[in-house]
Amino acid sequence: MGNLEELGGEAIKRENDPDANFIYDQMSRRCPDTSLENFMDALQNRARISREWNNFFDNYPLILCPVSGDLPFPDLKDLESPESFDLVFDSMLPQIAPPFLGLPGLTFSTNKATSNIPLGVQFITRKYREDILLNVGYELENFFPEIKPIFPNS
Repeated sequence: MGNLEELGGEAIKRENDPDANFIYDQMSRRCPDTSLENFMDALQNRARISREWNNFFDNYPLILCPVSGDLPFPDLKDLESPESFDLVFDSMLPQIAPPFLGLPGLTFSTNKATSNIPLGVQFITRKYREDILLNVGYELENFFPEIKPIFPNS
């Protein structure tokens, strides 16, 4: 049995989708050493960071943060180049880090951009306290106009 990169790489190669190959290459570039030792270190680091967030949530039960570090990108922006991939990936860290730590989040749309793309904020709380997020969402619905779903053209 090889390391994690070898196992994932074999499945990607069999599929041979150019976009998937590009994304896999970029993810591999950002995390080049997927040895079992590094994987175990990452799990240990995750446990430490989770404890630190639990201490934070003892004093502050809710975090208000952006959904993304940038406004929404055009479709397939991450496939344009390695630099574009990095830009999109880095801007998405507020969407990546909380689930990695098991922290629940709620995105609340507050408006729409001129291009009809929903804009909003994200709330994050400690594990198993989704009730806090739902209460915040219900309260905010009273202060913002309803945003109707956008359906793709048929």
